[in-house]
Amino acid sequence: MTDEKERGVPEASPRDKLRSALLGDKKRTTAQRRPIVLFGMDIELKQPTFGEMMDLRDLDTGRERAISTVIRYAVVPGTDERIFEEGDRPTIESWPFGEDVMKIQEAVMELTGIDIDDLEKELVKDPLDEPS
Repeated sequence: MTDEKERGVPEASPRDKLRSALLGDKKRTTAQRRPIVLFGMDIELKQPTFGEMMDLRDLDTGRERAISTVIRYAVVPGTDERIFEEGDRPTIESWPFGEDVMKIQEAVMELTGIDIDDLEKELVKDPLDEPS
């Protein structure tokens, strides 16, 4: 087998190798999933993309973010089919807040690496209160 250098094919630069791995490798950039049992039913939560996380930040309240996360990322196991729709928002809001809902929060924290409680504390801090 002929080496690329011997054939006159330039070797990819470190930058090109990084770009290829980070922008072209679907295995490396595939969203993770976490199976959970929600009120006795097996579902999966799908990891949001970077852009989707930025969109969630734009929502006005933690309540909107939490409900939107359930609607957008709870999927039928093994598929990308969403279980819930926007019209389900009032029903989801009426779920009893307990172990099942906490499983959703824990799975989201695992998938995003974000501690939701810490994030909300940071979001309400006044930057003018910080010592300079």
